[in-house]
Amino acid sequence: MPQHLFNHKTCLIAVLLASAAVQSAAAQIPEPRRIVQPNSAQKSGTPLAPQAPALTALAADLSGDYPIIGANADGTDLWPCVNYDGKNPDCPRIGKPSVHLPGYGIVAGFPAFTWNLQNTPGRGNGVGCDALVNGSGALGIPYKPCAQITTWFEDSTNDFTDDLLWHVRVVQGSNVIYDSGVQDYGPAGPSVVYPVSVALSADANFGYWPGAELGPNNGDCGADVFYPLQSPAFPNHYYQVSKQQSCVEPIAGPAKVYTQTILATPSYTQVTGRACTSKHVPSPCYTVSWATKYEIHQDFDVTLQ
Repeated sequence: MPQHLFNHKTCLIAVLLASAAVQSAAAQIPEPRRIVQPNSAQKSGTPLAPQAPALTALAADLSGDYPIIGANADGTDLWPCVNYDGKNPDCPRIGKPSVHLPGYGIVAGFPAFTWNLQNTPGRGNGVGCDALVNGSGALGIPYKPCAQITTWFEDSTNDFTDDLLWHVRVVQGSNVIYDSGVQDYGPAGPSVVYPVSVALSADANFGYWPGAELGPNNGDCGADVFYPLQSPAFPNHYYQVSKQQSCVEPIAGPAKVYTQTILATPSYTQVTGRACTSKHVPSPCYTVSWATKYEIHQDFDVTLQ
């Protein structure tokens, strides 16, 4: 399992499973990740001006996915990849003569506004964005994500005790074609030096794959993962709480990507019986609710064709 959330030398890996009914197959899905690095001015030694506590949105996009799944030695996705101090063996070499990717360099896919639903020869990423066509690990079909949803922000809150939450939803009109569920990455911990720059990303197709047309939590609408909890505390690894959405097949036309990034205080409630055992968690177990401290929205539009 990944190391601590804010370890500057590692990336938090979180398994994104698409529904409780297909968790064993969906375990093949490449994992969302979080990348954290100190502010560049801080690293260079430049004094930082005082800042009001805030989450500050920097950028958000739908970008091209990595060409090879599971290529890195530590089991993480090929990108996004940050080299931090120039010593990460998973990050590429660049330039002529070739050197390791410098600290504060990052490898990520090229962002785009227009995305192909089908695998059109010579166009797009050659995969297509429709989960009904490409699958997400169900029935033994290898996962072929069309893109990565990525948000970038700076955290100057000095809040190392509240949980970081991330929720992404993609809609066409009233139809949901992707919902990540609420992903809880836990507190930063007291070792963090603020401000920090953060990238959050997850692989995505849209809609549902063959045999997963019925919701809620079907296809690319995320189910509970590592939840309910076994104790009233953050479990030292990410967990995901379903939003009980039902995914439908995408169509050609505009789509809206909604993102929420939140720092929030968790509260835990003990439950017993089938509320636990139906999710394969021993009884008693714990559900969670959150009181928001800081929140930003980084929404953007794409079009499917």
